[in-house]
Amino acid sequence: MKRGSITVFLALILSASLVFMLVVTESSRYAGLRLISRQAGGAAADSVLASFDRTLLEDYGLLFYDGGRGAESVRCEVIENDFLHYYYENANKSKLLTGGSFFRIGRADVRLSEIITAVDYNGEIFVRSALDFFKYDAIEELVERIRKALDMVDKGAEVLEAAENGNEEDLLEQLKPMTPAEGTGAEGEEGFDQERLEEEIEESAIGAAQKVRAKGWLWLALPGDKTVSGKQLATAGLPSQTQRDTRRLSNKSSLFNSTTDCVMFNEYLLSLFPCFLSEEPETGLHYQIEYLITGKQSDDKALRSVLDRLLLMRQGMNMMNLLTDSSKRATVEQITMVLVGWTGIAPLIAAVEVALIGAWAFAESIMDMRILLSGGRVPVVKTAGDWSLSLSNVKDFLLGAAFPPSEHPNGLSYEDYLRLLLYLTDSHDLAYRAMDLIQTAKRETDPSFTMSSQIYAMEFKTTVSATELMTSLSVARNTPDFGTAYEWEEFFSASY
Repeated sequence: MKRGSITVFLALILSASLVFMLVVTESSRYAGLRLISRQAGGAAADSVLASFDRTLLEDYGLLFYDGGRGAESVRCEVIENDFLHYYYENANKSKLLTGGSFFRIGRADVRLSEIITAVDYNGEIFVRSALDFFKYDAIEELVERIRKALDMVDKGAEVLEAAENGNEEDLLEQLKPMTPAEGTGAEGEEGFDQERLEEEIEESAIGAAQKVRAKGWLWLALPGDKTVSGKQLATAGLPSQTQRDTRRLSNKSSLFNSTTDCVMFNEYLLSLFPCFLSEEPETGLHYQIEYLITGKQSDDKALRSVLDRLLLMRQGMNMMNLLTDSSKRATVEQITMVLVGWTGIAPLIAAVEVALIGAWAFAESIMDMRILLSGGRVPVVKTAGDWSLSLSNVKDFLLGAAFPPSEHPNGLSYEDYLRLLLYLTDSHDLAYRAMDLIQTAKRETDPSFTMSSQIYAMEFKTTVSATELMTSLSVARNTPDFGTAYEWEEFFSASY
């Protein structure tokens, strides 16, 4: 009896110990399953994003996953199937026990819970992707370009200030010292001839400038071998037309954290997209930088809008130069007195002086445009030797006479002025217009391509289950059934 009682007691102890060992083992197995699931899910998410669009990277330096896969919208079911394929491949590789793996994942259901695309957050995602790649590309050359561009920004402040101050309304006040003294025919000469006055003005540089302003001046600025492209951009489905302000990452008015980031992004744009001076691209608009600046959807309107802005800048600078150059002011005064000095009307003489300065600066600015569009440079602040036109030549030039443009080794080029205008353009507009151009170009070879389906980051929600291994053993078959499988949820995210 003693021996039998000891055997039963030992059997109870061994049974309890075995059950305890099985519980501990099953708990360890569950922890292992969770660890394997996390590793497999993370690897699967990274593997999905590893299938990035290679042509987008090669052509534009952008890392995005094409979620459309032949469609114009994100195909979530295709992405989820890809994730599951990589997940199972990583989760169930080893077989440690006969009949299956000790850490075998049973079933996994996945749902794409969150995606971030190129058009999201008001353009910040696109800008971030562009800067992440561009700042590592040809770094030495890029540093030099950024340094020059930052100098351009500093010079640009001077240009803008002069453009704002050099308007004809302010000139009238500044020209008061040039007007005749009071009492010298303020009421005009006896027998004042209005027809003569109008004829004198019409036949002068002032009249020629008025005619050019009325019918347009671009024909005077274009070099002889250049014509204006008439290509237009199809607006249907463009990111700038359909995707603006869908989500915001912050309330900042600019997408850039610093001036350097802004300049770097502008250099990225200048390195990828053509302008008026570039060779004509095979597809899309010819003047794409001009489109980025203005948003005008035809080459003709975009170029005219950019040149109008440049003309105002140059006209302001040239007016300021005329005001500070005593010899030029003396020339203006002499011509003014020839034109209307006979009237003796001081306000009229002052007004004609302003108009003559405006006409001279206007004609010189058109010549500046011709120099820029020919690939030359124009000094920011001109000296006496930098001027292309004398006042006596202004009328003939505006009427179409040929005058060779001056050559300046120093100064700003057309691309430099584009840099300045890019810097002044709203960063959100730049981002979306750049995506317009990329989408248009890509659609030439892939009609279903859209920037709204280019994924930058994504999150997967998985529901994973696995069977209980220890309850299938004979020693545990008679234990209470508290469930035949584990089930848990996990989230996996990946981004570029």
